Amino acid sequence: MSDTPTNPYPDEKDTTDYQISRSHAWRIALYFFPVITLLPLSHHLIQAFRGKGAETPAAKLFSWRPSAGPLLTRLHEVEKSTDKAGYATFIRQTTQSLLTYFGGEGNRKVYVGSGDWLYYQPELTALHGWGPLKREPFSPMKDPSVAKLRMAKDVVLEYAAQLKERGVPLLLVPVPVKAMIYPEYLAIGRFKEPLYHPDQKALYDQFRAAGIDVMDLSEEMWKLKYRMQIFLQQDTHWTPDVMKLMAEHLNKHIRTQYPQAVKEPLESPLVNPRIIDRSSYGDLVGLLDVTAPQFIFGKEEATLVSIQGLDPSPKSPIAVLGDSFVNVFDDPALGFTPEDGTAKDERIKAGLANQLAVLLNQPLDVFAVNGGGATPARRDFARRFDDEVRAKKLVVWVIACRDLLLSPSAARDANVTWERVEFNPKTSDGSAPAVATTPTPDTKIIIEAKLVEKSKLQDAGGTPYTHALHTANYELQKVVSGTFASTDWLALQWTFKNKENQPTASATPGKIYRLTLVPESAAPPEAKSVNTSDDFTDRFTAERFFVEQIEEVK
Repeated sequence: MSDTPTNPYPDEKDTTDYQISRSHAWRIALYFFPVITLLPLSHHLIQAFRGKGAETPAAKLFSWRPSAGPLLTRLHEVEKSTDKAGYATFIRQTTQSLLTYFGGEGNRKVYVGSGDWLYYQPELTALHGWGPLKREPFSPMKDPSVAKLRMAKDVVLEYAAQLKERGVPLLLVPVPVKAMIYPEYLAIGRFKEPLYHPDQKALYDQFRAAGIDVMDLSEEMWKLKYRMQIFLQQDTHWTPDVMKLMAEHLNKHIRTQYPQAVKEPLESPLVNPRIIDRSSYGDLVGLLDVTAPQFIFGKEEATLVSIQGLDPSPKSPIAVLGDSFVNVFDDPALGFTPEDGTAKDERIKAGLANQLAVLLNQPLDVFAVNGGGATPARRDFARRFDDEVRAKKLVVWVIACRDLLLSPSAARDANVTWERVEFNPKTSDGSAPAVATTPTPDTKIIIEAKLVEKSKLQDAGGTPYTHALHTANYELQKVVSGTFASTDWLALQWTFKNKENQPTASATPGKIYRLTLVPESAAPPEAKSVNTSDDFTDRFTAERFFVEQIEEVK
């Protein structure tokens, strides 16, 4: 008997089977083929005719030289180059503008809820995804790297144990995401409490059982939503008023549970508060990537309290680790910059750490990295000398709860990394820790070095942040000027700035470059607290230098 199935109803036609003639199929193919190939082809040809023929991704794709790199890497370079072409940007932004304006549609990063409330897609994944307690199923044949990804739960427990060994308690503050407090703009129904992931409370209970003090702000925010707006409508972050109220809750909790960490000064610090009015479209509008956001969205207004006089201090008994929930209203890269563009790189000093410092009446030691609350912020703190870490009376770790809830592969897709950090075993010599200063000619170093390897680069279109850095491993060839005696060092350099890829992002391993370096402490203000891709976590004691300029040595 034949294995080919037969139609038991030969007289009936399948109305879902749409067919066109061979001639029509050829006409359609001949029409669309030039359309989808002409623009990309012309883009790469124009690049070649501008004198960059040998350096274009298209030219490298067909190169047989070993220095051109693996074929898969070259294919990705061609794809990225095409995506960033002017015509591609125009088509993508125009299409998204029409979809959002007329259809209320978002994209892979942004979900458009009712009432034009915008939500970050990874936050929705965090609430209904596989979860934080059970490892998701995966195929080692398709993606063997998933097996190496660590669960957020395990890393947090490990980090708390590392702090406990040093006599430092941990206060974990998982900040609720917008969908937890405002689920009504996502689905029809009545909600009487915050929208939790099914395993979320069990995760917090496991942390508490291990001795971690978990301060869940969800219930407080839920009660407040009937009195005031909790989250910005077009942003992933909380409103200034709610941020200040949460700072008050933190202040009361710290004073009650950790009195040893509150060091009342002999004299009250001289604080200069200043009220400023700012506005911003919000980071989610930026991720929508529309042509002219002003025709679809209005800016959200915010009244901020800028606080001068209580800047972060490494001598503080309290260290605050965090992500953009700490930096928002402080880091100008997150919006709310002056309308006239003046002082756009100066810290606003109206963020959570500033508010909490005033309430505690003392400066704090702050390690906050946009999008890097999971690992980079912890790593920065762990680089401190051992005696400085042991002198802390409390570590407050403020992090978006989505990072704790995402499964390993979902976290990787959202550019969230959970890695073990090693604490610096070295002790200080008793001198004051280095303070960031403005670079002087004496602190700048010019060297020639071969790029050996660089960390994986983030895509400017896949993150809500406007700046990003990455670490790179160079092999020193010679010192051109200045004094450079480091034998174990890494370069810290721009990936993109203001969403524009920087020259250091296109540096190719194997080539020699002339680098202008300054110590990490002397990096420019806009490079502070920036999301950083770092694949060299095993070299936690390596000295780091910021790359001010790069030039290929021919």
